[in-house]
Amino acid sequence: MARHRKAKMVEIFSSIQGEGLRIGERQIFIRFHGCNLKCGFCDVNKRKRPVSVDAKKVLKDIDSLNAGHTHNTVSITGGEPLLHSDFLKNLLPEIAERGLKVYLETNATLVDELKETIKHVDMISVDIKLPSVSGNAPCWQQHRKFLRAAFKKEFFVKIVVSKNLDISEFDEAVKLMRSISFDLPFVIQPETKKNSRSLNISAKKLLELQERALKSLNHVLVIPQAHKMLGVR
Repeated sequence: MARHRKAKMVEIFSSIQGEGLRIGERQIFIRFHGCNLKCGFCDVNKRKRPVSVDAKKVLKDIDSLNAGHTHNTVSITGGEPLLHSDFLKNLLPEIAERGLKVYLETNATLVDELKETIKHVDMISVDIKLPSVSGNAPCWQQHRKFLRAAFKKEFFVKIVVSKNLDISEFDEAVKLMRSISFDLPFVIQPETKKNSRSLNISAKKLLELQERALKSLNHVLVIPQAHKMLGVR
C-alpha cells in the first residue's frame, strides 16, 4: 500500500451513527476535510483545524478505537470524502482486512470518484441535495449518474428537508428515485436547528411529505438526527 499518500482529516472518533438506516449503530468515523458543495445546514465543526495524515496513522487510530472489538463498521464521511478517492483506494482495502465494513456518506455528485472506490465499499448513504434547503445549485444530473453507479452496492437515499423546502424539488427527488427503483429506501431527514435539538420543520409537514412520497415509492422513512437529539458527535 502507498502509505506515503496523505489526506486532510478533521477527526477520527467513535460514536453512534445518527442518520439513515444504520441509526444507533456504533461506528468509527473518519471525517475528511473539504467539500465541493456548501450547504447551509452543514454540521461540520469548522473550528477544528484539519491535519494531513497518512494511511498508517489512520489505521493505527482505527485499531486503537476498536481495541475492544466494539465496532463492525467504519463510516467514511466529511465534508465530501470522495474528494480523496486516491487515498481511499489504498485505505479501504486495509479496513476490510480488519474485518470491518465500510459505510460511505456522500453528497452524490462525484460519480467518477465513486467508480474508483466502490468495490471497497459495503453500503452508501446517498445524500440528495435540494437547492431550497441546502443553498446549492441543482445537482440533478450528477445525482442521477451517481445513483446508477451506486446500484452495484447496498445504498439508500437521504434528503434533508426544512421549512424552506420547495415542494417541486421534493417531487423531483422522488421522481429521480422512482426512475432508479421504487423499492429502495428513501429517508426524509428533518433539519435540526443550529445549536439546538429542535427541528426546523413541523411533524405535521414531515408526515405530509412521507405520504406524498409513498404515492410513488414503497419504502419511505422519516428519521431525525439521533446524535443531535443525544448531544453527541
